[in-house]
Amino acid sequence: MHKTDIVALGELLVDFAPMAKQSTEFGDWPSLQALPGGAPSNLVATAAKFGLSTSLIGAVGNDYFGKLLSKTLSQAGVNTEHISVIDEVFTTLAFVILDEQGDRDFDFSRKPGADTRLHLSVKQEHLIKETRCFHFGTLSLTDEPAKTSTNRAVAVAQEAGVWINFDPNYRAPLWRDKESARKAILWGFSQSDSIKVCKDELLFAFNSNDVISCQQKLIQNFNVKLVLITDGANGSYYWSNQANGHVSAHLLDNTVDTTGAGDIFTGSVLSQILIREKSISQAVATWSDEMWREVISLSNKFAAISTTRFGGISSIPEPSRL
Repeated sequence: MHKTDIVALGELLVDFAPMAKQSTEFGDWPSLQALPGGAPSNLVATAAKFGLSTSLIGAVGNDYFGKLLSKTLSQAGVNTEHISVIDEVFTTLAFVILDEQGDRDFDFSRKPGADTRLHLSVKQEHLIKETRCFHFGTLSLTDEPAKTSTNRAVAVAQEAGVWINFDPNYRAPLWRDKESARKAILWGFSQSDSIKVCKDELLFAFNSNDVISCQQKLIQNFNVKLVLITDGANGSYYWSNQANGHVSAHLLDNTVDTTGAGDIFTGSVLSQILIREKSISQAVATWSDEMWREVISLSNKFAAISTTRFGGISSIPEPSRL
């Protein structure tokens, strides 16, 4: 019997989001609010909101923000016993830069950050073997020892027959060069059963401007069973052997911050599958377009609601709002 529905490996960090501008004699400066985040953390916190059992494998610094992050994730319903505390380095910080539409870019304080110091333990390997779904991204592939730990975690999941979900969450400032990042994303594609990727990441991965050809390459060249492509206000696309199509976005007028929306979308999709089915593989093998459209439409709405609040974990809505 599986003890955990979803186990994610990766970053738990603080997003400093601009809340307002303060005028000074030197010009306008943003007023920043510290908000809990990190893509894998946003995802498992979302799944916990749906009532699933979740765990995060990650690392924070032995500092104020590290303690606050672990406490926040625990309060969100996520098992935090597999979060390591690192004395030598500081908890990773991300600085969110928002444009007038609420779309964001990032700068990072991570040279190195605690999340890159992750060493996979035997206990954590055992946790991965007993989960229904293992999730990872590329931020844990930028530096050692987290990169080797991620490689090992993926191998453990594969050996145990665990469903593997991958979301690149490409952040250009954290990579030494584009080719290293592209190589890591393609490796993630090659290791995974399901992939959630935004349109820009997909184009970047295949160094192309043609979404259709990129989707075909992803399906034909990798042993992937489920593909979810998000494209902001243009909605989401899905593909499996049994179904494929497009679902319109749920657009709201009061969007202020899209940070974490993709993670919340993915967490919602995975949660609704695992609530309805014994396994994701069963859903992929049997679900019709109607089923996928229902789940993805609800997840588009769930993610859209999250954009009306600032931050990642702090913006996750209650499922009762669906």
